[in-house]
Amino acid sequence: MSLTHEEMLATLGTRDPANNGKFIIGVLSTGIYCLPSCHARTPKPENVRFFRSGAEAEAAGLRPCKKCRPDEYERGENRELEALEDLANRVRLFPADFTNSSNLADGLGVGSTKLNALFRLHYQTTPSDFLTDARIRTAKTKLVNTDAGIAEIAYDVGYESLSVFNDNFKRRTGLTPSKYRTLPTDTEFAFELPLGYHLGSFVQTYSRDPMSPTERFRGSHARIVTPNATVVQVEFAPTVRVRVERGTGVEGYEALARIMNFNQDAKGFEGLAQGLGFAHLVGGRTGARVPQTLSLLDGLIWAIAGQQINLPFAFALRQRLFSKYGEPLGDEMYSVPTSERLAEADPADLRALQFSRQKADYLAGIARLGEGWMQEVENASFTRAKAILLATRGFGVWSSNYILMRALGFADCVPLGDTGLTAGLASFHSLESKPTLGEIEELMMQFAPYRSLATYHLWQSLK
Repeated sequence: MSLTHEEMLATLGTRDPANNGKFIIGVLSTGIYCLPSCHARTPKPENVRFFRSGAEAEAAGLRPCKKCRPDEYERGENRELEALEDLANRVRLFPADFTNSSNLADGLGVGSTKLNALFRLHYQTTPSDFLTDARIRTAKTKLVNTDAGIAEIAYDVGYESLSVFNDNFKRRTGLTPSKYRTLPTDTEFAFELPLGYHLGSFVQTYSRDPMSPTERFRGSHARIVTPNATVVQVEFAPTVRVRVERGTGVEGYEALARIMNFNQDAKGFEGLAQGLGFAHLVGGRTGARVPQTLSLLDGLIWAIAGQQINLPFAFALRQRLFSKYGEPLGDEMYSVPTSERLAEADPADLRALQFSRQKADYLAGIARLGEGWMQEVENASFTRAKAILLATRGFGVWSSNYILMRALGFADCVPLGDTGLTAGLASFHSLESKPTLGEIEELMMQFAPYRSLATYHLWQSLK
């Protein structure tokens, strides 16, 4: 995307990593050039010159910044990111090795301020939340796969207090550890939603397609098919009640926890919106989260099917695809097709379902990348996942950010080019014409680090 000089000037001080790769900032007073995301002191506009690349900046006599290392970025290197990703992998594998975020900072050899900035930039979360999430994930695995006592598991994942572990676990899952342990054999169970969770917006989003192959809503009741072909009957209320029709309780619970996006920081966004004077953007949706797709592959299918067509036709394409390649599970409902099954699909058969030639090729290409590729994307940092998606045939800025926001759960995404976002901003700010892409970036920057929720509320405001 090409930005005007005025649009690039408007980004100064925003430090938005979304602009990395679009242009280079040359600072004539210091003789260096930087990435737009650089956290060095914001230069005065009169001392700035913009370049298309680092090579162009060096030809003008500037040298690369040692803080943001734009030369490494352009070579595809990022030693800082690689060190952070290595730390994140160690935290996920051995959360008990890190007692708090100060230990994380020590592990990376940086101060706490720098550590927070790096996690916000590359994982779109805080170090503390990342560590807590790793502890709870590891605890859940131990609860259902070992006979270790709950106190032993609490200690093994890094908690020194059983009561603190129990409180953290229930706040994150809506279940006690002992109840989670019984899920693999439970045919019925219930869990609590986070205080203030806005069920209405979730149900509205997930019930848009009355003939969806994976979920059928009737008021507050639904039948939902998970990607692994588990089927659950659900009554949605502050206490969610679940009956397992097929599969296991733990599979049903994890699917529901994923799509309902329990732990997104709705309060943080709402506080920011209120502070900006935009409390009316939230309106009657206090406590809303961005609903997630059933799986990464489901999100990829949505992104491909939904490009440049209306919503009813996108629904129809998804229904046809799932009925042909998914596992039938009664009531004309089907599981998400596996990548192996889709990889075997003849593009001609996909075109017979009314996928365009281009979309059929994109879909077959994604499926052939396989489960290993999808696991790599799911485990990647935001920065790495975005780079992988943008390098994948069929995915541009809109579709990559859509996946990052709705299938990978990242908190600070802007799906540039989205017609709903464009219309929502124009309506919200009473603009006389549609904002340009540069103007959208500028208008959305004020909502960082919660731009995914801002996008969702702008979508909902149109309804």
